[in-house]
Amino acid sequence: MKRVLGTIIICLLSYAAIAQSTFIFQPKWKVGDKRTATIVRSEMEYLNGELTDESAETLPVDYEVIKETSTAYLVKVTLENVALQAVIGVYEKVSDELPKYRNLELIYQINKIGGAADLVNWKEARDYIKTSFDQIGVLLKKKDPDAEDYLKFIMKPILSVFESKEGIEGYMKGEIELLTMHYGINMVLNDTVMNIEMEPNPFNPAEEISTTHKYYLTEQGKGLYNINYSIQFDMTNFVAMMKQMMSELGNSIGVSDSSIAKKNAELDDITFDMINSSDYTYNELTGWLTQITHVSEVLGTDPKGKRRKIVKQEVIFK
Repeated sequence: MKRVLGTIIICLLSYAAIAQSTFIFQPKWKVGDKRTATIVRSEMEYLNGELTDESAETLPVDYEVIKETSTAYLVKVTLENVALQAVIGVYEKVSDELPKYRNLELIYQINKIGGAADLVNWKEARDYIKTSFDQIGVLLKKKDPDAEDYLKFIMKPILSVFESKEGIEGYMKGEIELLTMHYGINMVLNDTVMNIEMEPNPFNPAEEISTTHKYYLTEQGKGLYNINYSIQFDMTNFVAMMKQMMSELGNSIGVSDSSIAKKNAELDDITFDMINSSDYTYNELTGWLTQITHVSEVLGTDPKGKRRKIVKQEVIFK
């Protein structure tokens, strides 16, 4: 859970000019509006500067506005069924043989003020995933009886996530944030708005760290706006704690003074850092995004050396 500490608007404009240039985008769709987001996600992992792993995948997600009330919109989000995707490695034709369970449909209520999303049909989604795995189990017994234990192994974490509304919302957070993340935020045209918040440490979710969120809004013309958004994580205290813990561990097991000195020198090179940066193109006339580019970079040190992971996500809405 994020805790907002404060907001700083960095700008050289007068207060009157700020008021005139402040934007707070809100959803303003029409019933029947449809968009398909094509998500291309790639990952690259490095160890001591050398590429060790690389992967890429494409995921389509459909959005449709199905109802409007005075305070909210109902949006149907359709994407590939995560249950079927989980077993493709065991039997790649599972989607072809179970077409009824190919897609998962989620219904969200999107608030008109601020764009907060609330999953409405979480119980139906839970039951659908359970039934999907039941049908997959029946199919795999015919195709590969030896795969039953593996199916149970991969079923457990997914079924656990889909057991609660909070679990499903967390699991699908990325897909719904593609639709809502830019809503309800105070932004200033041609200037930086910076929010300082407290949220879970990506390396240790049990503790909170300070994060700096920056937004920079520019106008492209014809109702199009670009939003540059970045998050900087303050890992200073966490890195200091890790260094102290590793140093104390060396002392406790009776390591020689010279070895401790050498190890302490190595600890100075420890890194734990994470940077997220996104560019959104938003059509204010239609209320829909047109494209997103998101890059996440994670830096860390472990016994094997320095690791670096880059995740890039490009999204086109049509």
